[in-house]
Amino acid sequence: MRREFARQAEAYARSPAVSRPELVEWLLRLTGVEAGASVLDVACGPGHVILALARHGCRATGVDLTPETLRVARRRAVELGHGARLACGHVTALPFLDRTFDLCVCRSAFHHFEDPAAALREMSRVTRRGGRVATLDHTTSERGAEAAWHDRVERLRDPSHAACLSPGRWHRLYSGAGLTPDREEAAAYPFDFGEWYERAFQGPEIRGEVESLLLAHPHGGVPGLRLLSRDPLTLQFDFLALSAPID
Repeated sequence: MRREFARQAEAYARSPAVSRPELVEWLLRLTGVEAGASVLDVACGPGHVILALARHGCRATGVDLTPETLRVARRRAVELGHGARLACGHVTALPFLDRTFDLCVCRSAFHHFEDPAAALREMSRVTRRGGRVATLDHTTSERGAEAAWHDRVERLRDPSHAACLSPGRWHRLYSGAGLTPDREEAAAYPFDFGEWYERAFQGPEIRGEVESLLLAHPHGGVPGLRLLSRDPLTLQFDFLALSAPID
């Protein structure tokens, strides 16, 4: 997993799809976070969300598994003149004391986690009472066979992919962590296939296999991942954002 994240860091930082404002700032808007708040961005990657938090006036901290990715985030923070703390750590054992942050967020990373329940519990642990936890990620079908097809496509394109979560599983995940989301938004966004595929660096042979799976699907895909057009090849991903208070 670390190897894949390390080699994707620069491409992920440059990606116009990943850095689109509506995906970067969604959690800030959903949670209503205010300037001065202490916020942790879990699996911060090359820094899209943490830099948005810093611009917003938050006391922003990012944690990520991959040192190479953190180096990209640190460089971008310096280039843009934003202050942000960065730490290396695993999502199931965050290197912070209990009740440290006002808000803990995670964007577009849960589909990489082998133990998403443990990750959400850790996010809850480091968030103070009266604070919030919030997540944003793309979703998949409630039907097992459809979700398996979706994960097959994702895993071919990026071996670090673990599993997409359906909306129902997301809600069960929150419930299992003792959290009750009181804010929820869903949206769908288009992604250019070439840009989406190439930033994972899997080569032309795998690209052909992924294209074939998408083009051959009798319904153009499944809930969570569908073809929008064949020429140019464009995908649609469904996203779900959830936020819950910490009691």
